[in-house]
Amino acid sequence: MAGFGVAKKHCTYFPMSGSITAELADELQGFETSKGSIRFPEDESLPRDLVQRLIEARQREIQAPQNPRREPEATPRRTDGADRTL
Repeated sequence: MAGFGVAKKHCTYFPMSGSITAELADELQGFETSKGSIRFPEDESLPRDLVQRLIEARQREIQAPQNPRREPEATPRRTDGADRTL
């Protein structure tokens, strides 16, 4: 669902998705973000309502119907006999 990390001078929230920070970019202004993380000072916490929105966005993403998986294509068999086991 999500994770937290602690470093010497900051903490990091990991939404476990590269699209969550883009989806909530307006609400994350003032925080250092990357595709998969949100950094904040070790002496401050993320606002509770922001964490709630981050979790709700991730839940929606997890519950969204996924694209049907394609069956892997079969590896073509060689006809020159090179695939035989000796």
